[in-house]
Amino acid sequence: MMMQHVTGPAVQYRVPLARAHQIFAAAYSSVAGLARTARGPVMSDGHGTLCVDGIAQAGTQKMFVLRYLQARDPRLAGEPFFAAYDPEAAWPDQLQPAPGTPFSRHLRRR
Repeated sequence: MMMQHVTGPAVQYRVPLARAHQIFAAAYSSVAGLARTARGPVMSDGHGTLCVDGIAQAGTQKMFVLRYLQARDPRLAGEPFFAAYDPEAAWPDQLQPAPGTPFSRHLRRR
């Protein structure tokens, strides 16, 4: 499920990552077999191709579980990391690293 970056007048078509994950999870739960190889939501940013693997909660902290499927820096590919949950965030640059997580370097700006 590829997410497109929308800017300018198309911003009214923006889908927040939390909603995109909800749509994907609902569709994914009703399929079987080869369809289970689908990934999503997926988007490209300055570091590579990013996938939202899910939404997790640790204690009172809700967060996105993310990973790069492909990355310019090969050390980032496949390694899960966490961003603070923001129901309005529609693109990775709108996310903040989840406090206290070891993978926050992924979301630091270049």
